[in-house]
Amino acid sequence: MTDEIKEPANKDLGTEFQSPTARDECSSCLAKLQGRYCHVCGQVSDEYHRPIWFLFADIFDGLFGVDGRIWKTIPPLMLRPGEVTNAYLRGTREPYIQPFKLFLLASILFFLLFALFSSNTEDEHSIVYVTSSEEERVQAICHLSDMLVPERLTPTCKQIILDHAIKNSDVSLQNIAAIIPGNIDMANTDFIPNNPPTWLNFATRTFLITKIAAVVNDPAPSQKAMVRWAPRLVFALVPVYGLLLALMFFWRKKLYFYDHMIVALHFHAFLFFSLTVLILFEGLINSLLPSILLIGYSNYYLVQIHRKVYQCTWPTAILRTAILDTVYMVVLIIGLFILMILGVLLA
Repeated sequence: MTDEIKEPANKDLGTEFQSPTARDECSSCLAKLQGRYCHVCGQVSDEYHRPIWFLFADIFDGLFGVDGRIWKTIPPLMLRPGEVTNAYLRGTREPYIQPFKLFLLASILFFLLFALFSSNTEDEHSIVYVTSSEEERVQAICHLSDMLVPERLTPTCKQIILDHAIKNSDVSLQNIAAIIPGNIDMANTDFIPNNPPTWLNFATRTFLITKIAAVVNDPAPSQKAMVRWAPRLVFALVPVYGLLLALMFFWRKKLYFYDHMIVALHFHAFLFFSLTVLILFEGLINSLLPSILLIGYSNYYLVQIHRKVYQCTWPTAILRTAILDTVYMVVLIIGLFILMILGVLLA
């Protein structure tokens, strides 16, 4: 039994734009309508003359394809670890948001909120960054410039040496005395041994000096570059996580890389939704407790994924989670190091 053909929900709007076809025909493919939606092309029979906020709802649905499935996906994803992933891999997919769209939605929400909160504290962090370890940064820059740094000189004298190195890149033991103002006995001054990195040529060291000096003087561009590149790095980390899962179950021939990627996408979506909530809670209560709870719950989440998706026993699931945490932490440290390098080079 077919549904009744419904009248357009907004037929009383009196729009001037009427369908060129009969009321029981699809405006796109001319098929006879058997319900509200065309059984051939899927177009809804309603006329598209609605309040303006419907337009924004259509845009949101077009980008993420979430519609009503958002309420069937996110609550069980967050509160019942492994359930959505297990159901999706077993073929129950229509009620849930597609894994990549879910991950995209979660990451966009997190980075938007992160940018909003970080912009409010940017000045405070910049002050701490510039004044916290000035001595170490001066030493590092002078080391790259192939120069000797007197240990007992005042900070003002060291800054003069640094400025000269940035401009000329030719500071050495022979001409250092000419740079220092005043009457300083260089013979009685202890010098730090100079061992510049031999695998970097002079031109590369000069380039790094300029970039590091720019970050020292104004860290804001570097921080903005890191924030800009962080989402791209996260997209690269997801397949790495999927690869780690594949390596942990390499002997199970019926598990494919596709399956591991679904697990990776769902787990990272869970992490981004959790981090979004964490930012809100830290902004409200300013405590370490939410962070501790997230670390504990995320590990419990992984254990449950191993049990429900990969059918592991409790001891095996805990052991695999510990190994995965350790290896992935190394990957994250490497990723953070790459992000810092990009921040310096692109500042």
